[in-house]
Amino acid sequence: MRWSLDELYTSLDSADYKEDFARFCTLIEETHRWTTEAFANDDEPVEKLEEFIQRVQDVQSLAVRLVGFSRLTSSVDARNGEAPKALAQVIKKMSTLTEARLFMNRWLIRHKDKVEEFIANSSLIQDHRLLFERTIENSKHLLSDAEEVLLSKLWPTGANAWTEMQQALAAMHTAELDGERLPITVVRDKMSSADGELRKRAFAAEQSSYHTIERPVAEALNAIKGEVITLTKHRGYSSPLESALDHWLMDEETLRAVWSAVEASLPTFRKYYERKGKLLGNTDGLPIYDLPAPIGSCERRMELEEARSYIVDHFREFSAKLADFADQAFEQRWLDTEPREGKMGGGFCAPIHAIGQSRILTNFTGSFSEVFVLAHELGHAYHFECLKNESILNSMCPMPVAETASVFCETIVYNAALATAKGEELIYLLEQHIHGQLSVIADVYSRFLFEDEVFKRRELNPLSVEDIKEIMVKSQKRVYGDVLTVTNPYAWVTKPHYYLGTESYYNFSYCFGDLFTKGLYAEYKRRGKDFVADYDKLLASSAKLRVIPLAASIDIDLHDETFWRRSLSLLEEEIERFLELTQ
Repeated sequence: MRWSLDELYTSLDSADYKEDFARFCTLIEETHRWTTEAFANDDEPVEKLEEFIQRVQDVQSLAVRLVGFSRLTSSVDARNGEAPKALAQVIKKMSTLTEARLFMNRWLIRHKDKVEEFIANSSLIQDHRLLFERTIENSKHLLSDAEEVLLSKLWPTGANAWTEMQQALAAMHTAELDGERLPITVVRDKMSSADGELRKRAFAAEQSSYHTIERPVAEALNAIKGEVITLTKHRGYSSPLESALDHWLMDEETLRAVWSAVEASLPTFRKYYERKGKLLGNTDGLPIYDLPAPIGSCERRMELEEARSYIVDHFREFSAKLADFADQAFEQRWLDTEPREGKMGGGFCAPIHAIGQSRILTNFTGSFSEVFVLAHELGHAYHFECLKNESILNSMCPMPVAETASVFCETIVYNAALATAKGEELIYLLEQHIHGQLSVIADVYSRFLFEDEVFKRRELNPLSVEDIKEIMVKSQKRVYGDVLTVTNPYAWVTKPHYYLGTESYYNFSYCFGDLFTKGLYAEYKRRGKDFVADYDKLLASSAKLRVIPLAASIDIDLHDETFWRRSLSLLEEEIERFLELTQ
């Protein structure tokens, strides 16, 4: 299946795209002019803030539409040279809105003692309370107006340009396997094969292929991380980590509680890896290319339509609303599922507020495990479905919470599959789920350690390819221990999350979301259908509340390591069950 973007535009040359871009430019200019005039004095403050909210919403709705079309087009066809140009045009024009925002922000900061009064006199401002609170809190990290404007204008040719380059290189990358040149996503999929020799050859092919792009990608990593370090320092943060946590509306106490709980579970994780290595015929441990190898057997493969029915049916056991939504996503072609050269690897969900829809990218080849990937990304889309009636300014939740609905939906489908499985299929599903869970807990912890070390060393000097490879291996060994006999020094080359200049430590959100969701799923099992409405409400408020009070609304204390240990105990129980079944 290839997605339909016609709901946005038919092409970059279409009359609709050109008209919207022209209107976007006009709105930007009008908003900038109005803002500088309106906030030059203190007259009618409530009315001004209300109009500013409306104007920015109008601009951002168009921006999301234009940017979405360009980025989605590039993600499935890296050879399209016009889409990046169009994207750059929109981003460059948005710098003018940055000037307007800064002008309003400065005004708001001067009147910070009156914000509660403004809120009390306007339901629209009240609805955007967090936005204005964050503006005041972030004021201490603002640079001068001229510096902020300059930064916004340099962004397209700075970190963002390096990001686009890395994405293009990764999407176009191929490797030669058994005499055939294949997209790197297809080669990596071979490492999930039951054929151990094929896994080994696929890994070797992947590793040997990266010498062609390792240097430019390393330059991208150095440039992006270097820029982040410089900017966070100038903004008064002690580190990129402090900046990231602030951006996510989280605190370091929560982060410490999570990693402390994960550290306590590492011995159990290593028991699983050791057993898996033995089952695969390895006497001394587990090579990293065998991590996704199947244990047991599952003959089930699914065509896309079969996967659709399977997901929708099991979603319906939880909620008719969720099931109907997922069915609609397939019916209206919101998904692009087929692997092909030039298409970005992995998967993502892109919400498009302007049309109240999402677009989902996966690389579906028919394996049963990929059904869970589809469920995961549909969960993201459902999260946005619960947010779409909010203002566009209230539609982006903090990254750690962004994984909640996706993991929840994946869990629904997995538990349904596990309930009916027997024998080798039961072992297969159990092991694959454990592997998937550890990919977002143990592996993400190693990615966090990697990124943290990269930041610390990049602050001193630029990093060579060999430096980056050494840090990656060190991070993997720290988590997996001596069980890991072969490492993946190139795990940083095609992983897009390391190259997001505005969202450092992005990978952490997967771990947080997974463990947080385990707690939510336990609540669903306890309360049954009574939980469904509260779950939807939780998703709908996820962009308007900070992470701590959001969790507190369902009586969860994120500072308490006990909560995280309780969540991890569910995974440890699965591991113990796997160990018993494979004795």
